[in-house]
Formats: sequence, structure tokens, C-alpha cells
Amino acid sequence: MVGYHKNCKLCNSEHRATAEKMRQDGASLQKIADFMAEHGVTLSKVAVKRHFDTHFPVRDEVAKRYAEQSEAVLQEAVEKRLSDLELLDSMIERAYRMNALADDHIKEAVSTEYPVTLKNGRPMLDAEYKPVMRKGVPAKQMVDLFNGSMAEFRQALKLKAELLGESNGDAPIKIMFVDDLDDDS
Repeated sequence: MVGYHKNCKLCNSEHRATAEKMRQDGASLQKIADFMAEHGVTLSKVAVKRHFDTHFPVRDEVAKRYAEQSEAVLQEAVEKRLSDLELLDSMIERAYRMNALADDHIKEAVSTEYPVTLKNGRPMLDAEYKPVMRKGVPAKQMVDLFNGSMAEFRQALKLKAELLGESNGDAPIKIMFVDDLDDDS
């Protein structure tokens, strides 16, 4: 930001803009002092330097704007990472629920006595129960769903830990289920 001081001869000169443009174009402090002297304003090289350091602080403004740009890039990266984490939380929740559902079906299939009829002297499971149970063993689809959802759950947890910088595996991971967000407690 351009500054001003009432006692600064360069600030109060009608040639201020020209002197500042000269400096931006690479003119030395002495050349600017000479230019001002040609226009009736006597300034030492030190006074010219003081003006540029305090009333025309290009370096400070560049550093400030650069930091603002870096902050904007950082915020974009943070928002992307948060979005990725929210997606992972929903994937973790879905895998958890699918796994629990498959687990419930497997437990039910194993603990339930299904009607069996004899066909050609061999026990056969009634047709309506075949998708759930095959020869006293849970259906392969349920076992595959159980194993697949557990693998997806573990992989999503691992990726979440990496995104949070906790990939050592020792740190606890907070899982935010959608139901947690609705809770007012």
C-alpha cells in the first residue's frame, strides 16, 4: 500500500509518480535524487531510500500479495482434502452397513433350520431358501458381500488415515456417519 508523510519531500513533490516509475524501471537511488534536484527538490540518496522503504514499500506489498495467493491455493487444497474425507466417510459408512447386513444374513442363515424335502432319496433345500443357504452353508453371494465390504471398509480407513497424516496405523480414526451429523447432542 502506498504511504504518505507530510514531511517527506518526495511524497509532496509533483514528480513523485515519475520518480516511483523510474525506481520500478530500475533507476538507482542516486539517479532519482539527481532527477529530483533537476526539478528543484533537493534530496539525499538516504532520503530517497527512506521514501521507498516507508512510503512506497514494493517488497512488502509483493510479499503480502504472494502470501495471499499462497493462502488461496492452500484453502483450495484444504477444501479438496475435506471433500475427499467426507466422501471417504460416506464410503466407510456404506461398507460398514453392508458388512453388518451381510453378517446378519449369514448369522440368520446358519442359525435357522430351513425346510428340507427328500428328492430321489436325497435331502434338498426348498427352492425359496436356496439364495440364502446351500447345503447348510451361507450362500456364496452373502459371504462375498461380507468379505468385499470388509475389504472396502479397511481400504477406506487406510486412505483416510493417509489423508489425515496418520498412516502409522497406531492413531485412532474418527468415522463420521451421516447419523452423527444429524445428532443435536
